[in-house]
Amino acid sequence: MDKQEGAAPEFAGLLYRQTRNEAPGLAVAGLVFAFLCHDHVDRRLLVGWVVAVALIIGVRLWLAGLYRSRGRRHKRPRNPAWYHGFIAGAGLLGLAFGGLGFLAVRHADIEAASVLLFWLAFATICTVPIYGGIRAPVLAFAVPALLPASLSMLARGNAQASAIGVIMLVALGLTIFASRALFRVNNRMLVLEDDVQQMRGVLEARRTEIDKLNQSVRVNNERRQVAENEAKRAGADLGLMKSKAQALSETLSRVSPLCPVTGIANRRTFEEHLDAEWRRQMRAKRPLSLLMCEIDEFDHYREAHGAQAADAMLHRIARLAAAIGRRPGDLAARYDGAGLAILLPDCDGRNAVRIADALRKRIEQQKIPHEVVHAGQTLTAHVGVATLIPIKEYEPAELVKRIDTALYEARFQGGNCVVSFRTMDKLKVEHWDPKTDDLLSKQSMLQKIMIRGYKCQPVGYPPSSVLPDKNADVETVCALYQGEMKLIIEGESMLLRAGDCIYIPPATTWGAEVVSARDVLGFEGVRAN
Repeated sequence: MDKQEGAAPEFAGLLYRQTRNEAPGLAVAGLVFAFLCHDHVDRRLLVGWVVAVALIIGVRLWLAGLYRSRGRRHKRPRNPAWYHGFIAGAGLLGLAFGGLGFLAVRHADIEAASVLLFWLAFATICTVPIYGGIRAPVLAFAVPALLPASLSMLARGNAQASAIGVIMLVALGLTIFASRALFRVNNRMLVLEDDVQQMRGVLEARRTEIDKLNQSVRVNNERRQVAENEAKRAGADLGLMKSKAQALSETLSRVSPLCPVTGIANRRTFEEHLDAEWRRQMRAKRPLSLLMCEIDEFDHYREAHGAQAADAMLHRIARLAAAIGRRPGDLAARYDGAGLAILLPDCDGRNAVRIADALRKRIEQQKIPHEVVHAGQTLTAHVGVATLIPIKEYEPAELVKRIDTALYEARFQGGNCVVSFRTMDKLKVEHWDPKTDDLLSKQSMLQKIMIRGYKCQPVGYPPSSVLPDKNADVETVCALYQGEMKLIIEGESMLLRAGDCIYIPPATTWGAEVVSARDVLGFEGVRAN
């Protein structure tokens, strides 16, 4: 017995469930087919055909509803008569479509007949997925629907008609083949679904076993938690003692303002003193200088001589640093591992560089052996210097940032040197270019400065004039259109000629001296808000 025939009761449920999906499509297909045939078939016959198809579809829907109601009240019906009844309904629909197609094709020309046959072929192929590839209902519909009209086309004897007839027969064969292939796919999916159900049963059994194991694990975890809690309580006393000791150590560190290794101020004291002096010098508008001394090759010295010898050396150097700043407000402090800071209020850049060089020489004169790198070498240090007049736009960190720049340059030069932060590097100077700026004049210079956003006023100085030092809280511009003068900025000088514009950053101290035989004429101003 054919496998599909042997499974008829099982397929009946699938087919009747598909009836509700099939009915709207068949109704639309019947109406379209009737419309295509209305020029080739008597209208009374066509109306009768539409009524007959509607009745067949209605009976099939009624049977599908009856099948579902039986299934809800009892177990799924197993009688093969339901299956054969569905096949009979499919056959009746196939005969209806095939009969109307046969009559229409006989009276239609080749083109109209081709359209009718292709529509029949399309409707027939659509039954394959609708019936899930089950061969019996597909054949029951396809054979009576396609075969009569195809044979009618072959009987015409016309080559074109014969070709269309052959194509329809091929479509019939493809429909049968496709139904067989789709059925195999669906059957494999059903087998896989059964396997999945079996696997779900196995997994459910395993899940039950896992739940039992989890219960056992939870019991063990509870026991372990009890043991851990006891261990935590046992270690709580030790932790309390450690925290008390740590708190005592931190309290002593906060109370003491000195570094225990060097005997001079520690970093916390230095930062507090820097903040206080910053505010004081801001009110007084006086310069504040910072020196930062670092031992050359300190890490090598520590590795070669040991931590104790390195600490003793730092203590010795710290004494020298403390001796440098003896004025009220001066402070020597240990900043980091090998860095010593010296804060010098009311000290300009020139004096700060002089003091830094004196400290460097004193360290070198100590003749402390340091032969790690070169034989006979003694300990040396490099010193960074930075000076500025504090303003509200800057924080004390600006002074430290400048020191870092100077120290980086000192290390780059190989150590044993003094490097001051160069304000000149931050200046912007523009020279007059007649090609782009036109002819130099008072009006053209003023226009150039105003375009850059500065509020200016004209200035004039006679020969040999010396301008007092100035310091502004905002960016300043100085521009000349006649004469020459020497600009002195924090101990550094540069020549300013006619046509030059120099833009000076805020908190920068600068003065000037007229060096030309003519009067100096130009503009000074600040950036507009």
